[in-house]
Amino acid sequence: MLGCYGLVVNLVKWDFSKLMGVYVALFALVSVLWGRFIFKENLPTSTWVGLAVIIAGGLIIQAGHK
Repeated sequence: MLGCYGLVVNLVKWDFSKLMGVYVALFALVSVLWGRFIFKENLPTSTWVGLAVIIAGGLIIQAGHK
């Protein structure tokens, strides 16, 4: 799996500096939602605020100049 990931990363012509922001935001979102709904964790408000900041950062990176 790691080998396939390495091939994809090196063969496609994506702008990974912008894609990384979306990747991190999506990973954070899935992780928090997984903990909340699968593991039934009670998450503090600070976690939700932090998630919002991470997602906002990913959107800012994505909307930035090329």
